[in-house]
Amino acid sequence: WILFVVVFFSSIPSLFSQENKTPVRIIVMTDVVIPNKADQYEQAQKDMNVFLTNNYPNLKWDCVQFDRYEYNYIVDLKNYADIDEWNKTRMEKMKTVDQAEYKRLATEFDGTISSNSRRIYTLDENDSYTAKDPLVQPKDAKFLHFDYYELVPGKEDEALSIAHDISAINAKLNLRMSARIWRQNFGETNNAILLVRSDKSSSDFYSDMEKNNQMSNQEKKDLQKKFMSYVLKFDHWNGKTRPDLSITEEKAAAK
Repeated sequence: WILFVVVFFSSIPSLFSQENKTPVRIIVMTDVVIPNKADQYEQAQKDMNVFLTNNYPNLKWDCVQFDRYEYNYIVDLKNYADIDEWNKTRMEKMKTVDQAEYKRLATEFDGTISSNSRRIYTLDENDSYTAKDPLVQPKDAKFLHFDYYELVPGKEDEALSIAHDISAINAKLNLRMSARIWRQNFGETNNAILLVRSDKSSSDFYSDMEKNNQMSNQEKKDLQKKFMSYVLKFDHWNGKTRPDLSITEEKAAAK
């Protein structure tokens, strides 16, 4: 289950946020859930969230569920040095909580998770595209689409330079769908990026993408082809926000 680290923050930037002024860093903690155990897992996480909210009032995270039974908990990371301090604080706090209740809640996750992992991403503001008049505001985005690119080692800068040029064309075309680039700094590989786009729903997303593709010019298509020459591995998937599995300021205030 997801209590890898308990962190104390004042705010959480979302993967699909369009309001960041400077690059931000996030920890993404992922549980891969056994499909026929998803209902049990979600109830266990909701119960644990109540416990965490009551005992860690400053803890906050956003939950995004991928369409392959991956539950991702996104937490702001201001600097790497904080991780050791957060773990120390967690261990000290755990000595004061109701141990019997904690163990009972932890056992609710038994048999529900096939694997888990942690990754750290940094927002590449310079090479991302932020729409001036977005189709959907971050708070209204319920659907997310992720494009994963594992880049040729040593060629990351060249690939991102092309991504920058593509974003510049998007700006000229005044496309209304932002595309945020997140560089993976810790995890299975350090030469991967995520391109994240969002919309109100899956049908809205694919309809809007079709409109964007119709506006694309030959220069952009050539750049996209050149960018793919620096890609070792490509994958893509959809996701949705899960407010019911998130821990927000509103929930903390209501406890």
